[in-house]
Amino acid sequence: MHVCRRWRQIIFTSSRWLNLQLLCTPKTPAGNLKDSDTWPQIPITIKVEGLGNHLNPTQEDNLLTAFEHSDRVCSVTANLLIQPQLEMVVKMMLKPFPALTYLRLSIKFETFDLRILPSGFLGGPSPGLQELDLSCISSPALPSILSSTSNLVALHLRNFPMTNHISTEAMAKHLAVMTKLESLTIEFNHYYMHHFPALNVRARATLPTLTQFQFRGPHWYLENLVAQLDTPRLFDLTVIILIPQTRTQATTHPVVQQFPQLFPFIDRAEDIKLSHFGRACVEIHNFRSFVRFDNPQHPAYLTLGREIMIIQVWITTNFGPFGNATTPWPSVCCHLQCAPSLHHTA
Repeated sequence: MHVCRRWRQIIFTSSRWLNLQLLCTPKTPAGNLKDSDTWPQIPITIKVEGLGNHLNPTQEDNLLTAFEHSDRVCSVTANLLIQPQLEMVVKMMLKPFPALTYLRLSIKFETFDLRILPSGFLGGPSPGLQELDLSCISSPALPSILSSTSNLVALHLRNFPMTNHISTEAMAKHLAVMTKLESLTIEFNHYYMHHFPALNVRARATLPTLTQFQFRGPHWYLENLVAQLDTPRLFDLTVIILIPQTRTQATTHPVVQQFPQLFPFIDRAEDIKLSHFGRACVEIHNFRSFVRFDNPQHPAYLTLGREIMIIQVWITTNFGPFGNATTPWPSVCCHLQCAPSLHHTA
């Protein structure tokens, strides 16, 4: 890495090296990190995106060298295509990363029940981690990861598989200790047909700093979760309810749901009470509609909607002496966004 002498002097003598970070990718020469006499011990940002099926030996060595400096790694972004690629990155992170403040792990083409975060991931507690962003990843180790990241400012669980999901009780328990959390996203990637009964909540957890919450998932999960939470400073809330229906049901049998927990949850927040909004924008489409409230006088936003998930019902056919042909029922064949009217219930 070539830097003019004047800039080198400024960087070396400045506090925290001007907050400079060294970007490392599979194409970054390992020598940039191995030559510590030429370059100071500045923080490292690792970015791995869109790899092919395999790394060549040089690229793998470059990546391994970057992860070996775990005491300097402050940010890791891995946006990958298939599970083996992400497993390779995870294996390089089975040790403590004391300087890590940002972590994003995402996989594109395999979105159901990925068990790729082992219990030794990050080597235990990560009190310095401020933002955790996981997409299309499920893991038995996720509860332990959440319990060891109590200083999170932003938590995003996107395209979260419903199978082996964290229960609403466990989720509320983990969120309760995140006293610095400002932004929360929980988005499921498909609908789980089983319904769980409403909880008998005796005490609620307070998230004193949470200002933004986005939810996309089944009705029962939302209701059971918000029944356990208080978010007094919340001013930006988006709720999208997933509804599984056949194509015929979606056009002839619209579903009307009640929300005995959601609207009291909204009323417990100071800035998003329905009476405070000055205008509403409604969009209605064939398979998508939602209502968005806002207030021109101060920043406050509320979006309520639903997405219809079209399911294909397969029929068992009798072929006489040749037996029956059966396929699993039901299976999700596509995702279409939709939302109807949401009824406020006192």
